[in-house]
Amino acid sequence: MRTLGCGWKITYLGGKFLHIDAGQKFGFLEVLYACHSTPRSNPVLLCRCNFCGREVFFNKKELLNRFDNYGDLTFCKCLYVKPDSRRLTTKGYIRMTAPYHPNSSDGRILEHRYNMSIKLRRPLKPGEIVHHRYGDRQDNDAENLVLWSKPHPVGISSYDSLKKCMNLLTSYINIYTKEIKDYCRKILSMY
Repeated sequence: MRTLGCGWKITYLGGKFLHIDAGQKFGFLEVLYACHSTPRSNPVLLCRCNFCGREVFFNKKELLNRFDNYGDLTFCKCLYVKPDSRRLTTKGYIRMTAPYHPNSSDGRILEHRYNMSIKLRRPLKPGEIVHHRYGDRQDNDAENLVLWSKPHPVGISSYDSLKKCMNLLTSYINIYTKEIKDYCRKILSMY
């Protein structure tokens, strides 16, 4: 038996799923209808992507191959990113080509918006803004990204700025002295 991320259990024998039926989930894909024409044939599956809402057809082999590669992030084609498509914009953001992503405009999307949609496991809604917590527009790690529901003021908060400075201090100073540690705690306690 193999347990999927959604809790479904499927019989798994010798590298093959024995049977796939409607309602089973593979990452973002949910099987709506399975057409088993003959017992030995590769069934055609109608699936809905719970990320973008599209309904797409897969054969059993193709769906299982995607699930083996992507696990809980199995998707139709909405999260596909064109290889080597990352480019720096004039404003300092990283833009990449993701032609099928629901939030892409003209087939391109800013990397921080793409990463936040993956973190949330859904497309971003209109009015949602992804903010770089520490001010570095090219640092698109989950720790640096914050979701705002309305426009935010220019710059970064003082607390986040101080926290980043502390991290920089610790990375450049081999011996993290007690004086520096106490000074940083004193400053942070003021906020």
